[in-house]
Amino acid sequence: MKKFLLVLFQCLICSKFFTQIQNGPMIGYVHQKEVALWVQTESSQKVQFAYRIAGSQKKWRVTPTQQTNEALAFTSKAVLQNLNPGRSYEYRVILDNQTQTPFGSQVFKTQEKLSSKKQAIDLSFAIGSCTYINE
Repeated sequence: MKKFLLVLFQCLICSKFFTQIQNGPMIGYVHQKEVALWVQTESSQKVQFAYRIAGSQKKWRVTPTQQTNEALAFTSKAVLQNLNPGRSYEYRVILDNQTQTPFGSQVFKTQEKLSSKKQAIDLSFAIGSCTYINE
């Protein structure tokens, strides 16, 4: 039992050294034909995003390589372009030429193509202010 706990403790400590993604990946803005993706690494690394239509067996499309650096807090942002409107895409993060295992679902959906035949989307919003009314 002691050996098991010792090995478990060592695995927990060492797993921190193998973790390469600090925060993210996160989806930024979503448009009809493009999407922004963001990730933060723990140190300077080469970052790419691979993506394809969700559920397809097509070859992954890959973004150009970016090097994260301390001046930008080791962050990387990529804009995926020439996407199809209203489609779901799956994506992966590639760090130093190694595809990272996704945590949960890494899927986004582009906006539907707008047309004049579709009914307008209901929109509501609230505004406020720091008004002080003295009686």
